[in-house]
Amino acid sequence: MARKEQIMVSELSDDAPEREKVVTRILTRSKETIAKLTTVMTTLTDKVTEVTGDSTKLKGTQADLSAKGAEMSSKITAMQESLKLKIAERKSKREILQQTGQDTKTPQTEGAIVSTKAIDKLTEEIGELRKKVATEIQQKNESFTLLLTTKKEIDLYATRVKIIDGQIKLLKDFISQIETTITTVENKIKEELAVKTVIDTQKAAFKANQELVDSEEQLNSARVISETEKAELQADSKKCKTRFDTETADLKRLTE
Repeated sequence: MARKEQIMVSELSDDAPEREKVVTRILTRSKETIAKLTTVMTTLTDKVTEVTGDSTKLKGTQADLSAKGAEMSSKITAMQESLKLKIAERKSKREILQQTGQDTKTPQTEGAIVSTKAIDKLTEEIGELRKKVATEIQQKNESFTLLLTTKKEIDLYATRVKIIDGQIKLLKDFISQIETTITTVENKIKEELAVKTVIDTQKAAFKANQELVDSEEQLNSARVISETEKAELQADSKKCKTRFDTETADLKRLTE
């Protein structure tokens, strides 16, 4: 519709009465478009604020997960070291029993330095510790997976913000172009109105001057007619006087 109106404006002459209506309609619709685009831009800006807020929260979660992962890694390392020590201790006690010739399956007397009971207890502790290490490793892996997912979400938020910022910039540029066009057209209309005012003033002055010239010509014409009539009357008067003088002379000669 706007393109058709633009073609219409280009096809209309400067003096066409429809031209002003078409231009005014286009300017009005352009300003309405700017208002709608400004609303969209405001919505996008609010969306950027919302997404940035969510991203900030996720960054806090990421920091917590990183700290928790480091803590769990330290705990797992300590538990693994403890597990190694217990396994080494059990191995050492078994070797002692074997070297002393004791049957590891036979119950030992109370107060013995190395006993099968102590080895069995170590074996039980090693089993429990291995379960705890496996559980901690599983929790650490889950936490690491959540950390990676959170990082991806943060990257997605950053990409969304970048895209929306690009859209906002395009809208600002487009609105700026429309506003520049509107200003140019309005200034042109003001110039046209000023030129029209000058032309109308010149036309009025020319008309008044023409009327004055016409009046002077009429007056001069009347003067010419008056002078001509005066000359004709004077000529007639001279002719009458000459005829009178002739007739008087003839009459005088007859009376003599």
